[in-house]
Amino acid sequence: MLDVRDDQAYQKGHVPAAYGFPWSPDFPQQLSRALRGSRPPLGIFGDRDTAAEAQKALAGLGLSPQCVWDAGLHDWIAQGLPVVGEVTAHDLYRQREQFVVLDIREPYEHRSGVVPGAVLVPMGQLPHKLSSLNRDHHYAVMCRSGNRSLSMSAWLALQGYRVTNVLDGINGWLAGGYPLVRPEEG
Repeated sequence: MLDVRDDQAYQKGHVPAAYGFPWSPDFPQQLSRALRGSRPPLGIFGDRDTAAEAQKALAGLGLSPQCVWDAGLHDWIAQGLPVVGEVTAHDLYRQREQFVVLDIREPYEHRSGVVPGAVLVPMGQLPHKLSSLNRDHHYAVMCRSGNRSLSMSAWLALQGYRVTNVLDGINGWLAGGYPLVRPEEG
């Protein structure tokens, strides 16, 4: 699914597993370069104008989207459909009382330090420990760089959890100079 809204809108919330690919005049060229001749099934998510432009661009490349959502995020949420948000380390630190940090890094990665109060569940164990997560909490999902956590945020959202991916993961947290503790102190 290509989310063709602007980057700021994407970070506020997006469809699980959607790839942020904002509409711009050079969208067709960027998409052509990104696809490198492949023809995967694609969907489009955006508002009425950006979705229509992206659909035209796909047609110009000889592609037809499998699905198009042109009603924007507000209507998506109103339908009760899952959403993944994104937060920077800076904003997470400032708003940490709103989240439970879910650190999905592996135990060897935890040894270098964890966010104070974080729940530590390695990514591979998450499906087996899902029942231990409280559905009333809003989880900020974190890994080392933000890639694994983005995938798991999408999966958790599809399972009905409120989740936000931490951009740049623990690397962003460290770059911001925010505190870490040993896992047993967390």
